[in-house]
Amino acid sequence: MVRNMNEFEFEYITDFQFKKPVSEHYYSLKFVPHTNTRQKIRIDELSITPGTNCRSTLDAFGNRKHYGSISNPHTSFHFHVK
Repeated sequence: MVRNMNEFEFEYITDFQFKKPVSEHYYSLKFVPHTNTRQKIRIDELSITPGTNCRSTLDAFGNRKHYGSISNPHTSFHFHVK
């Protein structure tokens, strides 16, 4: 039997402001639950400022994890997913 899934939209925003410039900033973002037979997760927009090479993988529980690093000095970190 096929059941229709409810569809929900979510938006997640994270903003950090640093008092002094930071560099060699490593981050790991875990905010998206796993996809299974009861739910399908779709990310339409993903942005990180300052620009970075963001990678994604699955953790031990099947949840999506986004991670990366920023080498250049910066005073803020902004993450937005929709």
